[in-house]
Amino acid sequence: MDQSKEGDVMIEETEEVIDEESGDWEPEEFQPYDDFVLPSLDWLKFGEKAVSRQDAQTAIDYYRNTTKGFRFLDSMKSRFRWITDAKHIDKLRAYEKEKNEFKETRTELLKLLSNRLFEVVQDKLKTGFSLHDLDLQRFALRINNKETKIQEFKASESWITSWKKSHRFKKQHYIFL
Repeated sequence: MDQSKEGDVMIEETEEVIDEESGDWEPEEFQPYDDFVLPSLDWLKFGEKAVSRQDAQTAIDYYRNTTKGFRFLDSMKSRFRWITDAKHIDKLRAYEKEKNEFKETRTELLKLLSNRLFEVVQDKLKTGFSLHDLDLQRFALRINNKETKIQEFKASESWITSWKKSHRFKKQHYIFL
């Protein structure tokens, strides 16, 4: 105590960061859709498969070409392997009603855009590029303009931040500003 009065005491401070989340949780491994690229809205997604609108129309014609006016799911599954459950039949019916106006849901298109952006970023990082948030925004907007065509998509800072978190990109590994 006498030393503290005279000012001869050195105070040492340390900071420690504690992560309170569960340390044993591992994210599921990312599975990119290597065979799934929507070059335009001419493709429909049925589960993990991309199907052209022409193939969907062929399935609709087969589905309706009976005296009953429809076919059972088992018949459709055996003829068209990309049809695996009743939801796919419902999607075909929705496509039949709307034809050219039919579009994938915004959520599905955003998932696709996110996966494509991940593939592009992985490609760039493997070749040694350092990427910044503006680069990610540019890549996302380019993918949207060429492939997914999501209306009013802006690749905002918050979207980029949540995208980086969901794909577990950290500043220690890559240069993101």
